[in-house]
Amino acid sequence: MRADDAVALIAPAVGDAVGASAAWADLGAGEGTFTRALARLLGAGSVVHAIDRDGRALARLGRTAPDGVAIRAHVADLADGPAIDALALPPLAGTIAANALHFVPVDAQSVVLADWASRLEARGRLIVVEYERLDASPWVPFPIRSAALRAARVPGLTPFDVVARRPSRFGGEMYVAVAQRR
Repeated sequence: MRADDAVALIAPAVGDAVGASAAWADLGAGEGTFTRALARLLGAGSVVHAIDRDGRALARLGRTAPDGVAIRAHVADLADGPAIDALALPPLAGTIAANALHFVPVDAQSVVLADWASRLEARGRLIVVEYERLDASPWVPFPIRSAALRAARVPGLTPFDVVARRPSRFGGEMYVAVAQRR
């Protein structure tokens, strides 16, 4: 996905939750397509904590984004709460997990979402970008359809709202859903 496409896709979910000195996390950042897109939407002085278990992918991610937004790379498994705890992140204004939740087994997805939500400050946003598909594949082993995510009740979060969709170059559709910490 091109950077401009990623910015346009997540902008409705980020909305007005931007500002100077905001701390965000990108869980499952990979090489940073959505990390950089998020950085373009945030205010100067903000930090995006890019978290992925693949240190080589993170190494290819730049450390500074446009407009003075810092990117900090951390090697950790996005589904491992204690590993994320060890990073000692500040309370987050928001978290994005793009193409990441589908790597978490279905029976653990609600627990992982609750863990991610617990790291948000009051009114912080949890943004999920996923594929709208029924069938599993090696690249999407545990798909989560938008209807299932909207139906999920995560302690401390408002229900998820789907705010954007776009065709996927791999077939089907991608969606963006956002919930807010109460």
